Amino acid sequence: MQQPSSKQIHSIQKEFPELDLTQSVLADVLQANRNNKKKTVEVLRSMNTEMRNEKELKIKELQEQFSCLSRDIIVAALESVKWEVEEAIIPLFNKMQEKQPEIAAEQIKQREIEQSKLPKPVEEVIVRQTTHAIEAEMRHMVLSQENHFAANPTAEKENPFKVTESQQTTPKEVATIVAKPEIVDTGNPVTIEWEVLSGKTSPSDWIGLFAPDQPNKNYLTYEWRGAQEKKGTLTFTAPSTFGVYEFRYIPYGSYQHIAISNKIKVGPNLDLTAVHDPVAKKIAAKWNIKSGNDYSRSWVGLFEKAETNNKNFISFQYAPKPYTEVTFDAPVKPGDYEFRFFAYSYVDVARSNTIKIEGCDTLEAEIGPDNAIIAKVSIVTMDPYYDGIWIGLYTTGEADNKNLKRYKYITERETTISFRAPDAGKYEVRLFAHKSYNVVLKSNSIEFTKA
Repeated sequence: MQQPSSKQIHSIQKEFPELDLTQSVLADVLQANRNNKKKTVEVLRSMNTEMRNEKELKIKELQEQFSCLSRDIIVAALESVKWEVEEAIIPLFNKMQEKQPEIAAEQIKQREIEQSKLPKPVEEVIVRQTTHAIEAEMRHMVLSQENHFAANPTAEKENPFKVTESQQTTPKEVATIVAKPEIVDTGNPVTIEWEVLSGKTSPSDWIGLFAPDQPNKNYLTYEWRGAQEKKGTLTFTAPSTFGVYEFRYIPYGSYQHIAISNKIKVGPNLDLTAVHDPVAKKIAAKWNIKSGNDYSRSWVGLFEKAETNNKNFISFQYAPKPYTEVTFDAPVKPGDYEFRFFAYSYVDVARSNTIKIEGCDTLEAEIGPDNAIIAKVSIVTMDPYYDGIWIGLYTTGEADNKNLKRYKYITERETTISFRAPDAGKYEVRLFAHKSYNVVLKSNSIEFTKA
């Protein structure tokens, strides 16, 4: 069969740059279609469409997880790793962390815009509208009292501007708010049931969504209460950021709330359990997802319980559906550990019970064959490879740790070290870390007698 011309190959290659096909591959495609350019173009066009659809699905999948990042950033990350979704996760995580200050600034700006739309506090309006009337009333009160005391010189004078006790103790408005459900995932509805038990009400009263530690002006979103007079319901959409939130009822023209709802947790609702098998030296993480969105990149991390930074995990495994359990090697270092479940990112949505790993470092010495001194070492509180652990042979009672007889570095947690026996006498083995002369462990004392 006649070979396709380079001109023909080049023209097709130019038409489908996204396929990134070499000239030799295009030549094979042309020959497979009997050098019919029209049929070849149809085949390549179909391939191009399939590839675009596949890329679009990958972009959409990552957009669901990294909604705060632009499409261009996601596409650039995918292109840098040849469109492998798994490989794009870490650079996108890092990019998201970099953009957190920018995202927070934008949220603050949006909040300020929303705040500017709220009605002005009634007190400010009243002051501006009634200043002249109040001044006139005050002048009238002063003149009236002056006339009164002129006519009654013996009468007790009082401050004309004193507020009586009955004027000070106006009844406070009281209301209740109940938010349901108490655990809800992002983007799902939250129903608010409110009731005003006493005090004046207005259709312009409003209910806001807040982080619990924020003042009343720093709401995340709000809804007008509406026409209901004493009680009613509103529906909010759960925010896109995992965490704990509350709702507050605030009367029109004020930033003083008269009710706070129960706390709601935004994120998947699941139970996470840790099960320790000390014989097999394994820890299993088991979970039961009760409600929530589907997350294709959910994962479980093993942490020291005291660790506050979720990036400092010991190890992790992905936990997408339909998995409900993963197994880890149990830590060697004694301490308290737990599992944390993540829908994606580094914000945990559940934590397991505590797993306690017990153990201690041991060091024993004995006389071995051929008059050797044997040191049996077991290290669990440190990592011998990274912590520069070494052992030395000393005369029992030696005060200066630099006066050693023999020494060796160790790189394994469980090991046996043999020393050539020195002169007859009593000896012990000492263990050190970080290449220092500070004793971590001392062995028993043994007596060596030359044969």
